[in-house]
Amino acid sequence: MLLLGVFQILLMGFMARAWFSRYLMGAIPFIVLAVGMACVALAERAGRKRAQVTVVVLLLALITTSAVLQDVRLVSEPTEFSWAADDRWQYIEGWSSGYGFNEETKELRQRIKRHQKTVIFVDKNIGYPKDAVELVFSGTKNVEIVLIDETKSLPALLAKNGFGYIAVTGPPRMLEASEFEKQNKEWLKDAVLYKPGKQSSFRIYEYHENSLKALSK
Repeated sequence: MLLLGVFQILLMGFMARAWFSRYLMGAIPFIVLAVGMACVALAERAGRKRAQVTVVVLLLALITTSAVLQDVRLVSEPTEFSWAADDRWQYIEGWSSGYGFNEETKELRQRIKRHQKTVIFVDKNIGYPKDAVELVFSGTKNVEIVLIDETKSLPALLAKNGFGYIAVTGPPRMLEASEFEKQNKEWLKDAVLYKPGKQSSFRIYEYHENSLKALSK
């Protein structure tokens, strides 16, 4: 059984271009069975049945205690969990992680309340912030969502009474924040929301009547 688990790990290692810890999942059933068989083999050497049960319980407690402690930490404090570097980037700190979802939608709700009609421009690429915007605000009667190509300049707009224009950009994948701001000087950066580790962030820009007045000063 253990050899089957090792074979699966080696197979994934040769097939994968990049290595992630989740690729070990396929080997876990074989490793668990191998460990169980080892526990039984050791218990059988203990002699009497009661002693065998005691040995099995002690071995299982020894094996599972550290794993349970890590699992509790993973659920209760995921940002403090001892992740592999690649996993931490994917699940916690990088552009692909879901962190920042609640903060982004909270900031947008506050801005939407200021206007009779709000148009939100968000990058068309799958993931955040697009997913957060569509999941929360699609179907909202006073909100229009416009998907854009973040690498291109945003459209020139005329401020209208009661209208608010918001652009949300995510962690830079194709365009750095400084380059986006250079291309869209009429949009004022209103908020920066950092993910854990501060390697990635969401940025909220506004273009409406108040912004135009600020720019003209």
